[in-house]
Amino acid sequence: MAIVLQVNPRQSRGPPTKIGRTLRKLLSSRRVLGAAALSLVSAGIGVAMTPNAALAAAGQFTLCAHGGYSPTAVFPDRGGLSITPMVGTCTTANLGGNTNERVDIYVDGRKIGSTIYNGAPVGTTVVTIPGPSFYTYNG
Repeated sequence: MAIVLQVNPRQSRGPPTKIGRTLRKLLSSRRVLGAAALSLVSAGIGVAMTPNAALAAAGQFTLCAHGGYSPTAVFPDRGGLSITPMVGTCTTANLGGNTNERVDIYVDGRKIGSTIYNGAPVGTTVVTIPGPSFYTYNG
């Protein structure tokens, strides 16, 4: 048995308020689509303009130190293999592999997070940012 509740829209709304009109304007489809497109273009420009942030090819892991500090990527499943680029540079390692592997990212001996590397379909690029924090590209 389904219960259907019908509401008369004229009865459920009160008089339009300034906040309501502003929200409707902000959330109109054209404005939302325009903001989303601008965000995507801005993100693309940010990635394209990041120095030395080339995406890793299949079988490669790239770590870029663009956060004003020198991070270290540690591969626990590879016996603690680590990669540490100098500040403002990227380091690429040809690691191969075809399974998911955990990669821990450290700054000054403190773990700031983990990501996954799998070299088979595409490579992985990790770029550090101020915070400290990082983001990951696959492919």
